[in-house]
Amino acid sequence: MKSAGFCDGCGLTVIRMGRVHRIQIADGLYHVFSRGNQQDEIFVDEADYARFLRSFSQTVERFEWLCHGFCLMPNHYHLLLETPEPNLASGMHVLNLSYARYFNWRSRRPRAQSGQSAPRGRSRRVALEQLSRPRRTRACALLPPGRPDS
Repeated sequence: MKSAGFCDGCGLTVIRMGRVHRIQIADGLYHVFSRGNQQDEIFVDEADYARFLRSFSQTVERFEWLCHGFCLMPNHYHLLLETPEPNLASGMHVLNLSYARYFNWRSRRPRAQSGQSAPRGRSRRVALEQLSRPRRTRACALLPPGRPDS
């Protein structure tokens, strides 16, 4: 079988490697975080923070999540979420897409030209089932801003 490419008179064969699906569980507790492209700012002023929190609140309500804590930084955010249903990926897709559309509309330029960026790609997360609830909240709240995965 040929990989993606062109050849004389033969068809193009494309082999796609899908991403590994993330495990989602009912009653899961997650530390979710996302940042802008190249660590650019995703919140420029108070209006951006307010819009994100409004979208986040709507997403929490729509997907029936429980929010145990959050931290918004200029170039990234952290969320401590509990998901009664296994729907974290769907909800994060809705949240990041909604905010990215707003952010790019507000900058009135394509993201690549704006010098700033909306949240990039898939959000990252860490399942926190092994820790007790107070230790989970503390683990999220005490992440130092300079930490590589923060």
